[in-house]
Amino acid sequence: MEGVVSRELEVKASASETWKAYGSLLIAQIGVDAFPDKYSGFKVEGDGYAGTIIQVFFAPGVEGPPWYKEEYLVVDDVKRVKVGKFIEGGVLEQGFKSYVVTLEAIEKAGKKHECIMRGSIEYELYDEAALPLVTSSIEGLFALMKAVADYVIEHHNSTNTPTHADDPSYISFPSIAFNLVVSQYMLMYLNKGGSLGVWSLRWYCNFFKDLI
Repeated sequence: MEGVVSRELEVKASASETWKAYGSLLIAQIGVDAFPDKYSGFKVEGDGYAGTIIQVFFAPGVEGPPWYKEEYLVVDDVKRVKVGKFIEGGVLEQGFKSYVVTLEAIEKAGKKHECIMRGSIEYELYDEAALPLVTSSIEGLFALMKAVADYVIEHHNSTNTPTHADDPSYISFPSIAFNLVVSQYMLMYLNKGGSLGVWSLRWYCNFFKDLI
């Protein structure tokens, strides 16, 4: 028996921002941090692209095999698609003949700051008795997708907090100092009949300009 199950999730972040977590090894760390009662850690062989093998360890007390290994077959940063195949452990010891996971970050037309995360599982079973694991697997993947979305949104917001530089009405202290010093110097220069050298004026301008 074989089939494909998938879930989608809308994210209030661009596809490129979402892919930085969803399409990289960061997704494993997010999973461990978000679900410590399910995952205890992971080990990676590779650079995160095709050919990489990741071994994920389940937390003590979780029923079933203690770990699984997944090999990345495709990691396309342009199309934002990642395909990974389980090669050892996990559901392969629970009635599955094959188990392939596809992750995608899809741009929303006309909404560059939003995207759709899609997660799919293509499977083949030795025995229909393992069918309930298909449902639990896709729900587990969907929970991970939501954890990734939360991470992306939180990280995106923290790195896009408005600053004074974004406020055109804000004038920094160095800018004020620069204007005051130059103004005072020019007055001194004029009052003393130009006895102070022009090179000094240039030095002051350059010095304070570096502070702006």
